[in-house]
Amino acid sequence: MTASTLSGEAQALLVIIGKRLGRSGDEFFKGIGLSASQFEIMRILWQQDHLTLGELSQFCCCAPPNVTGLVDRLEKKGLLRRTVDLEDRRIARIVLTEEGQKLREPTTKVIQKYLSPFQVFQPDELRELVGLLKLFYRHLEGEGADSFLEMLANQSHSQ
Repeated sequence: MTASTLSGEAQALLVIIGKRLGRSGDEFFKGIGLSASQFEIMRILWQQDHLTLGELSQFCCCAPPNVTGLVDRLEKKGLLRRTVDLEDRRIARIVLTEEGQKLREPTTKVIQKYLSPFQVFQPDELRELVGLLKLFYRHLEGEGADSFLEMLANQSHSQ
């Protein structure tokens, strides 16, 4: 196979796997009243509260208007709220409510089920996969990649 053929196959597989994980995420998180996208916002905030909409957008790799809609829906559910930044009143920060904090514990079992497809890998195979995906992400994102990857690693270690 040529490099071009392999690249096309890799891209197609990443898209298909991403869509499949998104669908299964919606199925898993429906039981706790969240979509997979809403859960991702919550997961980021459980790790690092008081983010701006722009920071949330960067960390979840979503367009700002999409993040605004997700935050609106989570705010209506009483799981988070917007607060004014004390240093710059033009900036809104997203803060978890007490209900949002309480939701973290029940998601632990759901996350384990959601991650179960990765059990097909041995630990060193998973480390290799993660390393290759990080390398690819750094190539795509350039300089901004490391802050996201660091936050991602911190989230993974806290679960």
